[in-house]
Amino acid sequence: MTAQVIADDVEALAVSAALAEEFRAGAAERDAERRLPRAELDRLSASGLPADRVLPHHLTFQGPRSTH
Repeated sequence: MTAQVIADDVEALAVSAALAEEFRAGAAERDAERRLPRAELDRLSASGLPADRVLPHHLTFQGPRSTH
């Protein structure tokens, strides 16, 4: 599954609002039946939101940290 690439904050907000609306449907039933939201997690991953929120300084390996 290839994740969508989110262009900017405006798109990220629009995608998150759409997903929230989508996930709201059936949430009470999932909770009552104690079912994990696997399909919803797949949709979230495909949306590009998790990758979009990674800060740039977390993407660069800088070697081990000094303990001094």
